[in-house]
Amino acid sequence: MLQILRRDPGALYWSLGLHLLFALLLFVGVRFTQDASNGGDRPRVVQASVLGDPALSARVQEVRERLDPEARAEAERRAAEEAARLEAERRAAAEAARREAERQAAAARAEAERRAAEEAARREAERRAAEEAARREAERQAAAARAEAERQAAAARAEAERRAAEEAARREAERRAAAEAARREAERQAAAARAEAERRAAEEAARREAERRAAAEAARREAERQAAAARAEAERRAAEEAARREAERRAAEEAARREAERQAAAARQERIEREAEQMAELERQRFEDEIAREAERLEAEAAETETARRSPPVVAGGGGGGLSSAEQRQVDYYKGVIGDRVRQHFAYPPGMSEGLSVEFEVRVTSAGYIVPGSVAMQRSSGTPAFDQAALAALWRAEPLPVPSGALFDQFREFTFTFRP
Repeated sequence: MLQILRRDPGALYWSLGLHLLFALLLFVGVRFTQDASNGGDRPRVVQASVLGDPALSARVQEVRERLDPEARAEAERRAAEEAARLEAERRAAAEAARREAERQAAAARAEAERRAAEEAARREAERRAAEEAARREAERQAAAARAEAERQAAAARAEAERRAAEEAARREAERRAAAEAARREAERQAAAARAEAERRAAEEAARREAERRAAAEAARREAERQAAAARAEAERRAAEEAARREAERRAAEEAARREAERQAAAARQERIEREAEQMAELERQRFEDEIAREAERLEAEAAETETARRSPPVVAGGGGGGLSSAEQRQVDYYKGVIGDRVRQHFAYPPGMSEGLSVEFEVRVTSAGYIVPGSVAMQRSSGTPAFDQAALAALWRAEPLPVPSGALFDQFREFTFTFRP
Protein backbone atom coordinates (compact mmCIF):
# COMPACT_ATOMS: atom_id res chain seq x y z
CA MET A 1 0.00 0.00 0.00
CA LEU A 2 2.82 2.36 0.84
CA GLN A 3 4.39 1.65 -2.55
CA ILE A 4 1.09 2.60 -4.26
CA LEU A 5 0.96 5.84 -2.28
CA ARG A 6 4.60 6.61 -3.20
CA ARG A 7 4.06 5.97 -6.89
CA ASP A 8 0.56 7.61 -7.27
CA PRO A 9 -0.55 10.06 -4.55
CA GLY A 10 -3.80 10.56 -6.54
CA ALA A 11 -5.01 7.20 -5.33
CA LEU A 12 -4.93 8.61 -1.80
CA TYR A 13 -7.09 11.50 -2.91
CA TRP A 14 -9.63 9.17 -4.48
CA SER A 15 -9.73 7.05 -1.37
CA LEU A 16 -10.16 10.07 0.89
CA GLY A 17 -12.94 11.41 -1.34
CA LEU A 18 -14.86 8.15 -1.18
CA HIS A 19 -14.50 8.03 2.58
CA LEU A 20 -15.72 11.63 2.86
CA LEU A 21 -18.73 10.72 0.77
CA PHE A 22 -19.49 7.77 2.99
CA ALA A 23 -19.07 9.98 6.09
CA LEU A 24 -21.55 12.50 4.73
CA LEU A 25 -24.01 9.78 4.02
CA LEU A 26 -23.59 8.56 7.58
CA PHE A 27 -24.64 11.94 8.97
CA VAL A 28 -27.24 12.94 6.40
CA GLY A 29 -30.40 11.01 5.54
CA VAL A 30 -31.91 11.62 2.09
CA ARG A 31 -35.37 10.53 0.93
CA PHE A 32 -35.21 9.63 -2.70
CA THR A 33 -38.97 8.88 -3.17
CA GLN A 34 -40.89 11.40 -5.32
CA ASP A 35 -44.28 12.83 -4.20
CA ALA A 36 -46.92 11.99 -6.84
CA SER A 37 -48.97 15.04 -5.98
CA ASN A 38 -46.20 17.31 -7.04
CA GLY A 39 -46.52 17.55 -10.77
CA GLY A 40 -45.74 19.89 -13.52
CA ASP A 41 -42.78 22.19 -13.28
CA ARG A 42 -43.24 23.24 -9.74
CA PRO A 43 -40.18 23.23 -7.61
CA ARG A 44 -39.62 19.99 -5.93
CA VAL A 45 -39.51 19.99 -2.19
CA VAL A 46 -37.07 17.61 -0.73
CA GLN A 47 -38.04 16.44 2.65
CA ALA A 48 -35.05 15.69 4.76
CA SER A 49 -35.06 14.32 8.16
CA VAL A 50 -32.31 13.63 10.61
CA LEU A 51 -32.37 9.98 11.39
CA GLY A 52 -31.35 8.32 14.53
CA ASP A 53 -28.43 5.94 14.66
CA PRO A 54 -30.36 2.81 13.64
CA ALA A 55 -32.10 4.58 10.82
CA LEU A 56 -28.93 6.31 9.73
CA SER A 57 -27.07 3.01 9.66
CA ALA A 58 -29.87 1.46 7.62
CA ARG A 59 -29.83 4.36 5.20
CA VAL A 60 -26.02 4.24 4.90
CA GLN A 61 -26.27 0.54 4.25
CA GLU A 62 -28.88 1.21 1.56
CA VAL A 63 -26.67 3.86 -0.10
CA ARG A 64 -23.68 1.56 0.09
CA GLU A 65 -25.68 -1.17 -1.53
CA ARG A 66 -26.62 1.25 -4.33
CA LEU A 67 -23.29 3.01 -4.72
CA ASP A 68 -20.56 0.83 -3.20
CA PRO A 69 -20.60 -2.19 -5.55
CA GLU A 70 -19.98 -0.06 -8.60
CA ALA A 71 -17.46 2.27 -6.96
CA ARG A 72 -15.75 -0.53 -5.14
CA ALA A 73 -15.46 -2.61 -8.30
CA GLU A 74 -14.11 0.39 -10.18
CA ALA A 75 -11.69 1.20 -7.35
CA GLU A 76 -10.54 -2.37 -7.15
CA ARG A 77 -10.06 -2.52 -10.91
CA ARG A 78 -8.11 0.74 -10.84
CA ALA A 79 -6.12 -0.51 -7.84
CA ALA A 80 -5.32 -3.78 -9.67
CA GLU A 81 -4.25 -1.91 -12.79
CA GLU A 82 -2.30 0.54 -10.69
CA ALA A 83 -0.68 -2.31 -8.73
CA ALA A 84 0.37 -4.02 -11.98
CA ARG A 85 1.78 -0.80 -13.35
CA LEU A 86 3.49 0.02 -10.08
CA GLU A 87 5.00 -3.50 -9.91
CA ALA A 88 6.43 -3.05 -13.41
CA GLU A 89 7.76 0.36 -12.49
CA ARG A 90 9.11 -1.02 -9.22
CA ARG A 91 11.07 -3.62 -11.10
CA ALA A 92 12.38 -1.04 -13.55
CA ALA A 93 13.24 1.45 -10.77
CA ALA A 94 14.18 -0.95 -7.95
CA GLU A 95 17.62 0.58 -7.56
CA ALA A 96 16.23 4.15 -7.37
CA ALA A 97 13.45 3.03 -5.01
CA ARG A 98 15.99 1.49 -2.64
CA ARG A 99 17.94 4.75 -2.51
CA GLU A 100 14.83 6.97 -2.16
CA ALA A 101 12.68 4.64 -0.05
CA GLU A 102 13.46 6.14 3.29
CA ARG A 103 13.11 9.73 2.10
CA GLN A 104 9.88 9.08 0.23
CA ALA A 105 8.43 7.08 3.13
CA ALA A 106 9.14 9.91 5.52
CA ALA A 107 7.72 12.45 3.08
CA ALA A 108 4.65 10.27 2.47
CA ARG A 109 4.06 9.84 6.18
CA ALA A 110 4.41 13.59 6.77
CA GLU A 111 2.15 14.34 3.82
CA ALA A 112 -0.40 11.75 4.95
CA GLU A 113 -0.39 13.15 8.47
CA ARG A 114 -0.77 16.68 7.14
CA ARG A 115 -3.55 15.71 4.81
CA ALA A 116 -5.19 13.65 7.52
CA ALA A 117 -5.15 16.68 9.82
CA GLU A 118 -6.47 18.90 7.06
CA GLU A 119 -9.03 16.28 6.17
CA ALA A 120 -10.11 16.00 9.81
CA ALA A 121 -10.48 19.76 10.04
CA ARG A 122 -12.26 19.87 6.69
CA ARG A 123 -14.51 17.03 7.71
CA GLU A 124 -15.42 18.80 10.88
CA ALA A 125 -16.22 21.99 8.94
CA GLU A 126 -18.10 20.09 6.26
CA ARG A 127 -19.94 18.12 8.86
CA ARG A 128 -21.12 21.27 10.52
CA ALA A 129 -21.99 22.87 7.18
CA ALA A 130 -23.59 19.67 6.03
CA GLU A 131 -25.74 19.51 9.13
CA GLU A 132 -27.06 22.93 8.16
CA ALA A 133 -27.39 22.40 4.40
CA ALA A 134 -28.02 18.70 4.29
CA ARG A 135 -31.70 19.07 4.49
CA ARG A 136 -31.84 21.46 1.54
CA GLU A 137 -29.16 19.97 -0.66
CA ALA A 138 -29.52 16.24 -0.11
CA GLU A 139 -30.96 15.47 -3.53
CA ARG A 140 -28.60 17.85 -5.30
CA GLN A 141 -25.65 16.38 -3.51
CA ALA A 142 -26.78 12.89 -4.33
CA ALA A 143 -27.08 13.84 -7.98
CA ALA A 144 -23.78 15.63 -7.82
CA ALA A 145 -22.28 12.59 -6.13
CA ARG A 146 -23.56 10.38 -8.93
CA ALA A 147 -22.28 12.78 -11.55
CA GLU A 148 -18.97 13.03 -9.76
CA ALA A 149 -18.78 9.25 -9.54
CA GLU A 150 -19.45 9.03 -13.26
CA ARG A 151 -16.91 11.73 -13.97
CA GLN A 152 -14.40 10.04 -11.79
CA ALA A 153 -15.08 6.73 -13.48
CA ALA A 154 -14.61 8.38 -16.87
CA ALA A 155 -11.45 10.07 -15.63
CA ALA A 156 -10.26 6.77 -14.23
CA ARG A 157 -10.93 5.09 -17.56
CA ALA A 158 -9.10 7.88 -19.38
CA GLU A 159 -6.25 7.68 -16.91
CA ALA A 160 -6.10 3.92 -17.35
CA GLU A 161 -6.05 4.32 -21.13
CA ARG A 162 -3.38 7.00 -20.84
CA ARG A 163 -1.30 4.82 -18.58
CA ALA A 164 -1.81 1.85 -20.87
CA ALA A 165 -0.62 3.99 -23.79
CA GLU A 166 2.33 5.20 -21.76
CA GLU A 167 3.10 1.61 -20.76
CA ALA A 168 2.91 0.52 -24.40
CA ALA A 169 5.11 3.44 -25.40
CA ARG A 170 7.52 2.59 -22.62
CA ARG A 171 7.64 -1.04 -23.64
CA GLU A 172 8.15 -0.02 -27.27
CA ALA A 173 10.95 2.31 -26.16
CA GLU A 174 12.44 -0.49 -24.08
CA ARG A 175 12.15 -2.88 -27.04
CA ARG A 176 13.84 -0.35 -29.32
CA ALA A 177 16.49 0.34 -26.67
CA ALA A 178 17.06 -3.41 -26.28
CA ALA A 179 17.29 -3.79 -30.05
CA GLU A 180 19.72 -0.88 -30.21
CA ALA A 181 21.73 -2.34 -27.34
CA ALA A 182 21.74 -5.72 -29.08
CA ARG A 183 22.87 -4.07 -32.33
CA ARG A 184 25.61 -2.18 -30.51
CA GLU A 185 26.63 -5.35 -28.66
CA ALA A 186 26.78 -7.22 -31.96
CA GLU A 187 28.87 -4.42 -33.46
CA ARG A 188 31.10 -4.45 -30.37
CA GLN A 189 31.53 -8.20 -30.55
CA ALA A 190 32.25 -7.99 -34.27
CA ALA A 191 34.82 -5.25 -33.63
CA ALA A 192 36.29 -7.31 -30.80
CA ALA A 193 36.41 -10.36 -33.07
CA ARG A 194 38.13 -8.31 -35.77
CA ALA A 195 40.57 -6.89 -33.22
CA GLU A 196 41.22 -10.39 -31.84
CA ALA A 197 41.79 -11.72 -35.36
CA GLU A 198 44.14 -8.82 -36.12
CA ARG A 199 45.95 -9.39 -32.81
CA ARG A 200 46.35 -13.09 -33.51
CA ALA A 201 47.51 -12.35 -37.04
CA ALA A 202 50.04 -9.87 -35.64
CA GLU A 203 51.16 -12.41 -33.04
CA GLU A 204 51.51 -15.08 -35.71
CA ALA A 205 53.48 -12.70 -37.91
CA ALA A 206 55.67 -11.76 -34.94
CA ARG A 207 56.17 -15.45 -34.10
CA ARG A 208 57.12 -16.27 -37.67
CA GLU A 209 59.46 -13.29 -37.78
CA ALA A 210 61.00 -14.41 -34.48
CA GLU A 211 61.40 -17.95 -35.83
CA ARG A 212 62.95 -16.58 -39.02
CA ARG A 213 65.34 -14.43 -37.03
CA ALA A 214 66.13 -17.33 -34.70
CA ALA A 215 66.82 -19.56 -37.70
CA ALA A 216 68.97 -16.86 -39.27
CA GLU A 217 70.80 -16.39 -35.97
CA ALA A 218 71.28 -20.15 -35.63
CA ALA A 219 72.57 -20.33 -39.21
CA ARG A 220 74.89 -17.41 -38.53
CA ARG A 221 76.17 -19.02 -35.34
CA GLU A 222 76.59 -22.35 -37.12
CA ALA A 223 78.51 -20.61 -39.89
CA GLU A 224 80.65 -18.82 -37.30
CA ARG A 225 81.17 -22.12 -35.45
CA GLN A 226 82.17 -23.87 -38.67
CA ALA A 227 84.42 -20.96 -39.59
CA ALA A 228 85.95 -21.03 -36.10
CA ALA A 229 86.33 -24.80 -36.34
CA ALA A 230 87.94 -24.40 -39.76
CA ARG A 231 90.24 -21.72 -38.39
CA ALA A 232 91.02 -23.88 -35.36
CA GLU A 233 91.67 -26.87 -37.63
CA ALA A 234 93.88 -24.74 -39.88
CA GLU A 235 95.70 -23.37 -36.84
CA ARG A 236 96.03 -26.89 -35.44
CA ARG A 237 97.40 -28.18 -38.71
CA ALA A 238 99.70 -25.18 -38.97
CA ALA A 239 100.82 -25.79 -35.38
CA GLU A 240 101.33 -29.48 -36.14
CA GLU A 241 103.24 -28.59 -39.27
CA ALA A 242 105.30 -26.06 -37.34
CA ALA A 243 105.84 -28.60 -34.57
CA ARG A 244 106.79 -31.23 -37.16
CA ARG A 245 109.19 -28.82 -38.84
CA GLU A 246 110.55 -27.81 -35.44
CA ALA A 247 110.92 -31.48 -34.52
CA GLU A 248 112.63 -32.14 -37.83
CA ARG A 249 114.86 -29.12 -37.28
CA ARG A 250 115.68 -30.25 -33.77
CA ALA A 251 116.16 -33.81 -34.98
CA ALA A 252 118.47 -32.51 -37.69
CA GLU A 253 120.28 -30.37 -35.16
CA GLU A 254 120.45 -33.34 -32.79
CA ALA A 255 121.68 -35.58 -35.59
CA ALA A 256 124.21 -32.94 -36.56
CA ARG A 257 125.22 -32.54 -32.95
CA ARG A 258 125.51 -36.28 -32.51
CA GLU A 259 127.42 -36.54 -35.75
CA ALA A 260 129.70 -33.78 -34.57
CA GLU A 261 130.04 -35.49 -31.22
CA ARG A 262 130.63 -38.78 -32.97
CA GLN A 263 133.23 -37.22 -35.19
CA ALA A 264 134.74 -35.47 -32.19
CA ALA A 265 134.62 -38.69 -30.23
CA ALA A 266 136.16 -40.53 -33.18
CA ALA A 267 138.86 -37.90 -33.42
CA ARG A 268 139.32 -38.05 -29.66
CA GLN A 269 139.36 -41.83 -29.80
CA GLU A 270 141.89 -41.76 -32.60
CA ARG A 271 143.97 -39.30 -30.60
CA ILE A 272 143.57 -41.42 -27.51
CA GLU A 273 144.52 -44.53 -29.44
CA ARG A 274 147.56 -42.79 -30.85
CA GLU A 275 148.45 -41.53 -27.43
CA ALA A 276 147.73 -44.96 -26.02
CA GLU A 277 149.97 -46.53 -28.62
CA GLN A 278 152.67 -44.00 -27.83
CA MET A 279 152.18 -44.51 -24.12
CA ALA A 280 152.05 -48.25 -24.60
CA GLU A 281 155.31 -48.08 -26.51
CA LEU A 282 156.81 -45.93 -23.81
CA GLU A 283 155.38 -48.10 -21.13
CA ARG A 284 156.57 -51.20 -22.97
CA GLN A 285 160.05 -49.78 -23.07
CA ARG A 286 159.83 -48.73 -19.45
CA PHE A 287 158.31 -52.07 -18.60
CA GLU A 288 161.09 -53.89 -20.38
CA ASP A 289 163.58 -51.72 -18.55
CA GLU A 290 161.75 -52.33 -15.33
CA ILE A 291 161.58 -56.03 -16.05
CA ALA A 292 165.28 -56.05 -16.73
CA ARG A 293 165.96 -54.18 -13.55
CA GLU A 294 163.51 -56.42 -11.69
CA ALA A 295 165.21 -59.47 -13.11
CA GLU A 296 168.58 -58.12 -11.94
CA ARG A 297 167.00 -57.42 -8.53
CA LEU A 298 165.47 -60.83 -8.36
CA GLU A 299 168.77 -62.41 -9.32
CA ALA A 300 170.47 -60.38 -6.61
CA GLU A 301 167.79 -61.36 -4.10
CA ALA A 302 168.10 -64.98 -5.15
CA ALA A 303 171.81 -64.80 -4.68
CA GLU A 304 171.34 -63.22 -1.30
CA THR A 305 168.76 -65.83 -0.39
CA GLU A 306 171.06 -68.59 -1.46
CA THR A 307 173.83 -67.00 0.54
CA ALA A 308 171.58 -66.62 3.55
CA ARG A 309 170.39 -70.18 3.20
CA ARG A 310 173.92 -71.36 3.21
CA SER A 311 174.80 -69.03 6.06
CA PRO A 312 173.75 -69.66 9.66
CA PRO A 313 170.24 -68.36 10.50
CA VAL A 314 170.00 -64.86 11.89
CA VAL A 315 166.98 -62.77 13.03
CA ALA A 316 166.01 -59.96 10.66
CA GLY A 317 163.13 -57.41 10.27
CA GLY A 318 159.93 -58.23 8.15
CA GLY A 319 159.78 -57.09 4.55
CA GLY A 320 156.85 -55.38 2.73
CA GLY A 321 154.66 -56.95 -0.07
CA GLY A 322 152.40 -55.70 -2.90
CA LEU A 323 152.82 -54.24 -6.38
CA SER A 324 155.96 -52.71 -7.55
CA SER A 325 155.96 -49.18 -8.77
CA ALA A 326 156.12 -50.38 -12.38
CA GLU A 327 153.13 -52.66 -11.86
CA GLN A 328 151.21 -49.88 -10.15
CA ARG A 329 151.87 -47.59 -13.08
CA GLN A 330 150.58 -50.32 -15.42
CA VAL A 331 147.41 -50.65 -13.32
CA ASP A 332 146.86 -46.84 -13.30
CA TYR A 333 147.45 -46.71 -17.04
CA TYR A 334 144.80 -49.33 -17.78
CA LYS A 335 142.34 -47.65 -15.44
CA GLY A 336 142.84 -44.42 -17.37
CA VAL A 337 142.29 -46.22 -20.67
CA ILE A 338 139.10 -47.79 -19.31
CA GLY A 339 137.93 -44.31 -18.19
CA ASP A 340 138.53 -42.87 -21.66
CA ARG A 341 136.63 -45.75 -23.21
CA VAL A 342 133.63 -45.17 -20.97
CA ARG A 343 133.68 -41.38 -21.67
CA GLN A 344 133.34 -42.09 -25.39
CA HIS A 345 129.93 -43.67 -24.67
CA PHE A 346 128.74 -41.19 -22.06
CA ALA A 347 126.15 -38.46 -22.79
CA TYR A 348 125.35 -35.75 -20.27
CA PRO A 349 121.69 -35.74 -19.20
CA PRO A 350 119.91 -32.39 -20.02
CA GLY A 351 120.51 -29.66 -17.45
CA MET A 352 123.19 -31.65 -15.66
CA SER A 353 125.95 -29.70 -13.91
CA GLU A 354 129.64 -30.55 -14.28
CA GLY A 355 132.09 -31.82 -11.66
CA LEU A 356 130.08 -34.94 -10.71
CA SER A 357 131.65 -38.38 -10.14
CA VAL A 358 130.42 -41.87 -9.31
CA GLU A 359 132.23 -44.97 -8.06
CA PHE A 360 131.42 -48.60 -9.08
CA GLU A 361 132.73 -51.99 -7.97
CA VAL A 362 133.24 -54.02 -11.21
CA ARG A 363 134.17 -57.59 -12.02
CA VAL A 364 135.37 -58.46 -15.56
CA THR A 365 136.51 -61.48 -17.51
CA SER A 366 139.94 -61.82 -19.07
CA ALA A 367 138.38 -60.74 -22.39
CA GLY A 368 137.25 -57.43 -20.84
CA TYR A 369 133.50 -58.23 -20.53
CA ILE A 370 131.64 -57.26 -17.36
CA VAL A 371 130.36 -60.18 -15.33
CA PRO A 372 126.52 -59.87 -15.30
CA GLY A 373 125.17 -58.71 -11.94
CA SER A 374 128.60 -57.80 -10.65
CA VAL A 375 128.41 -54.02 -10.97
CA ALA A 376 127.65 -52.39 -7.60
CA MET A 377 127.55 -48.66 -6.87
CA GLN A 378 129.97 -47.83 -4.05
CA ARG A 379 129.45 -44.05 -4.03
CA SER A 380 126.71 -42.10 -5.76
CA SER A 381 127.12 -38.67 -7.30
CA GLY A 382 123.89 -37.54 -5.61
CA THR A 383 122.18 -37.23 -8.98
CA PRO A 384 120.41 -40.44 -10.07
CA ALA A 385 120.27 -39.37 -13.70
CA PHE A 386 124.04 -38.93 -13.81
CA ASP A 387 124.60 -42.27 -12.06
CA GLN A 388 122.38 -44.11 -14.56
CA ALA A 389 124.03 -42.40 -17.53
CA ALA A 390 127.48 -43.41 -16.23
CA LEU A 391 126.37 -47.02 -15.67
CA ALA A 392 124.91 -47.20 -19.18
CA ALA A 393 128.16 -45.82 -20.66
CA LEU A 394 130.12 -48.44 -18.68
CA TRP A 395 128.07 -51.26 -20.21
CA ARG A 396 128.28 -49.77 -23.71
CA ALA A 397 132.10 -49.59 -23.41
CA GLU A 398 132.45 -53.43 -23.42
CA PRO A 399 134.85 -55.07 -23.91
CA LEU A 400 136.94 -53.04 -21.49
CA PRO A 401 140.68 -52.70 -22.25
CA VAL A 402 142.19 -54.82 -19.47
CA PRO A 403 145.79 -56.17 -19.30
CA SER A 404 146.66 -59.84 -19.69
CA GLY A 405 148.91 -62.03 -17.72
CA ALA A 406 149.59 -61.70 -14.03
CA LEU A 407 148.57 -58.03 -14.06
CA PHE A 408 144.99 -59.01 -14.95
CA ASP A 409 144.51 -60.24 -11.40
CA GLN A 410 144.27 -56.56 -10.42
CA PHE A 411 141.21 -56.17 -12.72
CA ARG A 412 139.24 -59.30 -11.95
CA GLU A 413 137.42 -57.17 -9.38
CA PHE A 414 138.33 -53.48 -9.19
CA THR A 415 136.94 -50.11 -8.17
CA PHE A 416 136.13 -47.82 -11.09
CA THR A 417 135.69 -44.07 -10.46
CA PHE A 418 134.06 -42.21 -13.36
CA ARG A 419 134.47 -38.49 -13.93
CA PRO A 420 133.36 -37.07 -17.32
